[in-house]
Amino acid sequence: MTVWLVVTSLFYLVPTLIINHSDLQDLVKCLLFWERDLPSASSLLSELKQWQRFWKLKSESLDNIIPADLAHCIHAADEDVFPNIRVLLIIACTIPACV
Repeated sequence: MTVWLVVTSLFYLVPTLIINHSDLQDLVKCLLFWERDLPSASSLLSELKQWQRFWKLKSESLDNIIPADLAHCIHAADEDVFPNIRVLLIIACTIPACV
């Protein structure tokens, strides 16, 4: 797995991308690169499904604004509900753009 693939997989956590992502299992394979940093890596797939469902429901409501970048997603990723995703978003926001 290349560094580019691993880093770009983080961008699929953005709601505008995750709601249309069809293969969460492949995404998990890439995101598990950071397995040692995750509070509960074994629940990453179920957490991603919940994250996707959460944003699909929000996107169907006309009065909700869906974050389109990683930094704004951190505020929506409750640490108790989405602990792994919150950590991954923080990692994504701290990786230099020149990687």
